[in-house]
Order: sequence, then C-alpha cells, then structure tokens
Amino acid sequence: MHALALAALLSAPALAAPPPGPATSTPATSIAAPRAATHPAAATGDAAADCFVVCPPLFRQSLAPWIEHRTRDGLNIKVLASGATAAEVLQNLREAGLGPEAKYVVLVGDCRIVAADHADASREVPTHYRLPGPSARYGTTPTLAGDAPYGDLDGDGIPEIAVGRLPVRTPEQLSGLVERVIRYEQSSDFGPWRDTVQLTAGTGGFGMLADAAIESATRAVLTSSLPASVRTAITYAAPASPFNPGSRDFFPSVLRRYREGGLFWVYMGHGNVTELDRVPGPNGPRPVLDSEDVELLERPAEGAPIALMLACYTGAFDASEDALAERMLLAEGGPIAVLAGSRVTMPYGNAIAAQGLIQAVYHERLERLGDAWLYAQRELASEAAEVEGLAERRRLLDLLAGMLSPSADALSPERREHVHLYNLLGDPALRLRHPGELSVSAPRGIAPGETLTVRGVAPHRGKLTVSICPLPGGGPIDAEAPRVERYEQANCLQVAETEITSQAAGPFEVAFVVPPSASGPMRIVARLEGGDGWSVGSAPLLVRPN
Repeated sequence: MHALALAALLSAPALAAPPPGPATSTPATSIAAPRAATHPAAATGDAAADCFVVCPPLFRQSLAPWIEHRTRDGLNIKVLASGATAAEVLQNLREAGLGPEAKYVVLVGDCRIVAADHADASREVPTHYRLPGPSARYGTTPTLAGDAPYGDLDGDGIPEIAVGRLPVRTPEQLSGLVERVIRYEQSSDFGPWRDTVQLTAGTGGFGMLADAAIESATRAVLTSSLPASVRTAITYAAPASPFNPGSRDFFPSVLRRYREGGLFWVYMGHGNVTELDRVPGPNGPRPVLDSEDVELLERPAEGAPIALMLACYTGAFDASEDALAERMLLAEGGPIAVLAGSRVTMPYGNAIAAQGLIQAVYHERLERLGDAWLYAQRELASEAAEVEGLAERRRLLDLLAGMLSPSADALSPERREHVHLYNLLGDPALRLRHPGELSVSAPRGIAPGETLTVRGVAPHRGKLTVSICPLPGGGPIDAEAPRVERYEQANCLQVAETEITSQAAGPFEVAFVVPPSASGPMRIVARLEGGDGWSVGSAPLLVRPN
C-alpha cells in the first residue's frame, strides 16, 4: 500500500527529532552474545535490575504471573510507570538505573500515533519517532515509529539493550499473552516443528520493491544460511514457481503449513497495516493473510512459531487500529512473538535483518529472543569489515544491492534505518531452546536402489529418526501432475526415512534403501527426540544417477 493511502490509519504528528548522525565504527566485539544474568532472582529490590518493565497501572495485576515467572528464571526486574511522551519514559528509565548492566526493556501497552505527544500513561507506552532516511524515496510516512531508542544508551542509533513491546489494550489480552509465553517456555514438545522454518512469499516483490534478483538472493540466503538439519517448507505465489499450489489451494496451504508448525514463520512480500500481499484466489484476488484471518491460525502455545514479517507496515503498532502483527501476536493460535516493520521497509535492509537473526539463533545459539534480535540489530548497523565473517555472509546481498537497488548509494544508512523500523512485538526475555549435537557418518555418495548405512552416536535416550532429505525443491517433481501435487512434491521434506522408537544413549546403526526416484545433492538428517530435549545431526549425500 502506498503511504498516501494510509492516511486514515496513520495520522503523522509533527516531525520529531532528526535521525541519528552518520554510522560510527562498531568494533567486532560489539556483536558478542549478551551477558548471562548474574543478579539474584528478585521481583524488585536494591540489586541492580537487568530487566526494566514500563507498565501502566491498568496492567499491573495481569503482569504479576509474568514477573513471578521471570524472577524464578533468574532476572531481577524493576517495574516503572509509563509517561506522556517517549522522552519522559526514557528519562524515567535512566533515573531508575537503566545502564550497561541491563539486558531487557519490556514495554507493556499499545500506543497511538495521534497521541505521540500526550499518551494516556494509564494504559499506553509511547514510542519514538524519527525522520525517514532512504525510505523517504519510496513514499513512507513523514515519521518512523520505533522502540529501539529505549535500549540505546549513548544515542548513536544502535541499541545496547534488547527492547520488546507487549502491545495489549486490555488486561485480558495481557493475561492471555503471559499465559502463552509461560506455556511456550515450559513446553516438552520437542517434535519436528523445532527444526522447521515455514517460508511464505507473495507475488509483488520483496518489501515495497519489485526487485526479482534481490528477492531470489534473499530466499537463497534464508535457506542456505540455515543449518543442514533445518527443513524449510515454502509457499510462494509466483505463478511459475513449483512452490505455488495454485489459486484455489494457496490460502488453504498457507493455513495448513502454519498449523504444521515451525520454529519460525517467515513472510516475504508486500504488506500494509492490516493485510499481506493480494494473490489470486478462486473468487478473485485475496490477501495472503489479513486481520480477519488471524483467528484461523492454529498452533498451541507450546509449539507456536516466531513470526518474521519481511514486509512494509505490518508492524505499525501505532496505527489507529491494531496492525496485523499485533493481531497475530494476540490471537490464541498465533505466533508467540512477531518481528515486523512499522513503515516502508526495503529489500536489502530486510535481507540483512533476516540474515543477522539466522546467525544469532542458529549459529550463535543465543539463549533468548531479545538477545538474538539485539544481535541482528547491531549487525544491521555494522559495516562488513568490522565483524569477523560478516563480509563473507553479506557478499551476495551486497553485490546485488550495489548493482540493482535504487538506493545503492545509501546501503549503510538503509541498514541503520531498519534498526529503527523493525520492532519486536513480544517478550524479549523469551527463552529459545536449542538442540544437542548428534554425530552422524555415512557414505558421501550412493546410487538409487542401493542400501545406505548411517552410523552415529546418540547423546541420550529417545526416538531416533534418520531421513534422506532433498534440498528445497530438489526432490522428484512430476511435471504432468496437478499443480497442488507438484507443490507437495516441491515441499517434500524427506524421500526416505527409518525410525527406532526407543534408542539408547550410545552408538547406533541404521540401514535403508535409497528410492529409485532420488537424485542429486541431498542431506542425511538424524533426529533424536527425548523427554527433556532433542538432538540433531546431518551429513551431505550425493545420490548419483543410474
């Protein structure tokens, strides 16, 4: 949606303070994993707080179970009142002791752009506004909303503390969200959803720009940057894509994939405040997902995904009605947290944000969602040469953006602007569970019809599953099959699988026949699901044609 069409939802206030100055040099150590909590558990007290909560009086009672849960979790929490302006709230935080030892800022309550200078402190927490930078070229609003400045201790536009907002309007909404967060963290469901990423994409390009090359590269980065043990399921509205189930089945497939579960549910494409890109449907164009559809999202809190919305406006939490990201978060079967942009977002900035989050979660294995998001934010603001390994990870995206992006002359400011544009709607202290390591060995190559022997060492007891998994879209696809069947074939997560229901800790060996239809580069993925956790391992496999 063009910015001018959002006037009814986003009535911009007077221009706020100008954006931060030029990027300053950020040493490699600035993106290290956040410190572990060292303060004794206490709801409030004299010990230095590592979690500051801005909570209006209306929500204090509903927040109590969360405070108790986080206190048992090892965080020392300090609860503050809200204020009429973001500057007032920030000053309150600093006077309360917000400093380098803090880890999280939690904002409890919604906000409205029309109340930017006079928020209702009894139920709202105002956000910060800045002038647009590169996004001004694409018709964004006069000011950009973002919560990152609450975690920015030195005012350089780069936060040092993870910030998350619980955008609730009623105590009942907060009670429901708190209950779901606790259920998520106490979950003993260690099923395959924890090693799955659901990727959904519209037709209209990446963000507000129809740049097929950057979009294609971003999809490649999202899939290739993930560990080999992570499986991706893709639903893509491009007409010629094998991941498109057809107009009649597209929306049902989006819902079904969501219900199947994943650690992350990622959307790429156009978006606006209340809906995602419109795609062909049996009765004409309809949104990939809109605010009315969120009640159809069905995942238990124990296995809810984290949503990453690589699109414009879906996270405009200051709009006059709840944005799609807010409605998704607050739905009973919705995501447990949502990362989304508040205004126009751009392909390159989106891609770098996603890349940083993948690095933080799957490779740095950070313990909490806020830690991972802070890592991604700080990587967004960093130049490639300043962080070890970053230049190599960014190489393809930087090359394409430099050649093709309309804002190629402002890639660094674009990245820094996305630090402000993207916000975490959810609990920044949300714990992330990571799998243990399961060693796997097997032949590097094999022919269809031959018997594959896989050996390994199980670190604990549990149900062992060993699979031959194709790369995304790399399984056998019947070109003559109906479109929806080709979609299922493109999303085939394994071409062969064997299972040991009760595997003891220690060495194991399994053997099974490679299907005649298998061909090309694949992966062997071993998964051990126990009562207290799970472990994964993988090995490359080339299935040689006969």
